[in-house]
Amino acid sequence: MKTARAACDAYRPILAKLFEEKWNAKLLAIGTAPPQAVWRKPAINGLADLKGKKIRVFNRTMNDLVKASGAIPVNITFAEVVPALQQGVIDCGVTGNAVGNAAGWPEVTTTILPLSLGWSINVHVANLQSWNKLDAETKAFFEGEFGKFEEKFWAFMTDATADADNCNYGRQPCRLGKPANMKLSPFLDSDKHEYNKIIEDTVLSGWAKRVGTAAATEWTETVGKVVGMKAAAK
Repeated sequence: MKTARAACDAYRPILAKLFEEKWNAKLLAIGTAPPQAVWRKPAINGLADLKGKKIRVFNRTMNDLVKASGAIPVNITFAEVVPALQQGVIDCGVTGNAVGNAAGWPEVTTTILPLSLGWSINVHVANLQSWNKLDAETKAFFEGEFGKFEEKFWAFMTDATADADNCNYGRQPCRLGKPANMKLSPFLDSDKHEYNKIIEDTVLSGWAKRVGTAAATEWTETVGKVVGMKAAAK
């Protein structure tokens, strides 16, 4: 969570500029959902166990990561995941630990692999034309209040993530979700090198090709320095 926030803070100036230039919006706050993980019915014993498995994903970068891992990405809506797992249409699904708990995924899966597949970063913005009509004092007030909101947002999500882990793995306190008996499949040290290689050589490289050199360089000089990676087309 700390790394995700540091990455957002590093990328904030670029996002702010993009929102103003492309979407006529003033960026006021950045937040996140709990981290995305792989939920599976059979046990998972590392990255290699995903090979050949059909995994529900919901964006392009997840699709690239899953394919490079030797698995088969399947793009279906969130509402279809539980019946798809029940019927064997897919072997695994990707969602956040709190969201999956609330949606009943522990009823159709047994194991969670905490493989970072995204953070579902979200933003709060205001219409730029409306914002520019405000006086300096009002703008300062809103920026201060949204700054406080952002602090609370990240603090709540940090707490919600820990609580969801407690709920999913049958621990207490479980205040926000439903008690379950999921098993945690640890992300093995032996998998970290392969995972990082996939991220740089496939996920980031593919993204760099789509967005162009300038945007990829901006990412490398901001988020890249936080996570120790480079976005470069290969």
